[in-house]
Amino acid sequence: ASGINQTGLNRLTLYNVTKSDAGIYMCRVSNYIGSTNQSAYLTDPPRLVPIENPDNIPRMTKMEQPVMLYGNEQAWRRMCLPHADHIEINIQPDLQWELKREDILLHERIDEGFFGQVFRADLIRCNGGRKEKIDAAVKMLKNTRTEKDMLDLLTEMDQMKRIGKHKNIVNLGVCTQNSILWLVTEYAQKGNLRDYLRRNRPSEMQYQFTNPDPNAPPPPRDEPLTYHALMSAAHQVARGMEYLSQKKCIHRDLAARNVLVTDEFVMKIADFGLARDVRCNDYYRKQTRGHLPYKWMAVEAMADNIFTPATDVWSFGVLLWEIFSLGGSPYPGVKTHDLVRFLRSGDRLEQPQFASSELYRLMRDCWEESPNRRPKFRQLVEDLDRMLASASNV
Repeated sequence: ASGINQTGLNRLTLYNVTKSDAGIYMCRVSNYIGSTNQSAYLTDPPRLVPIENPDNIPRMTKMEQPVMLYGNEQAWRRMCLPHADHIEINIQPDLQWELKREDILLHERIDEGFFGQVFRADLIRCNGGRKEKIDAAVKMLKNTRTEKDMLDLLTEMDQMKRIGKHKNIVNLGVCTQNSILWLVTEYAQKGNLRDYLRRNRPSEMQYQFTNPDPNAPPPPRDEPLTYHALMSAAHQVARGMEYLSQKKCIHRDLAARNVLVTDEFVMKIADFGLARDVRCNDYYRKQTRGHLPYKWMAVEAMADNIFTPATDVWSFGVLLWEIFSLGGSPYPGVKTHDLVRFLRSGDRLEQPQFASSELYRLMRDCWEESPNRRPKFRQLVEDLDRMLASASNV
């Protein structure tokens, strides 16, 4: 019983939850018309202790004497892929995309997954007889990778080369020689779009998951988010996806976490690890379940493993929801195994806080159960272009 008797936003915050705090919590509001209430059950989940550096990869927050490794192939093999000798690959270099490893200087590791890792890097290139330094990111495999992981990375490289250059898609080059695979892309100074949105939320929206360590300083913010900036981000991603659809490429993992943001606020679609070429067919059927981003997937993709350009449109609708909820997590409280039933019953994500009614209708169009009723990316670009122009006039 809080005893609060006023209008406006009120919340109950519990710190350092223990088992004794578990149970049902109910919020009741009332006025002269009547009263209503809503309840939630609080549990005390066990704390999971992260295993520090499970792959025994040397920390690379700073490289001592990096010039010693600059272009030293054998040194890189020993440091980054100590077990590479048992898998040999021979790839004919694509001169349009192949980069010289001696022109790349690795710095700290900025991201890692189960099999891959990404390093910030400097790329030295000649431009009109003058050398210039380009900020880059290098994706490579860990020493625990398998032959399948190498083939997956090669597939991602092939997709990037086939797609070609576009302002809103990451690309740069590859290193494929001597059985070491590096995928080199532009470095996005502001990180991925999801984290960018969360980092720049209004102060009253700074949820705990944006800064899980209560003793750590809050992450640096860039600038206040405006409606025009959100519309611009949505419009840029739509343009990049329209280009992909013209190239007959299905991304299959479109989400705010896979869109990168540069210093100039340019959106660049990234992570083509799940992308597939559909030049011969208009669809792709995945044969195994594997790890898939279910909460961004269309109904037919979850139920039947079928992916088409229309399934990317569905994912784009979820990405729009992420943008205009400032990095919210879709379907809070809905379990993955309940998603198909939830969606087929007609339920959809609710209108996010910062989306207009017109924009929310566009999201709902992307989530039509019938793929044929969803808009094409060309139409989405035109609609968002018009909305962006209106936002500029406000």
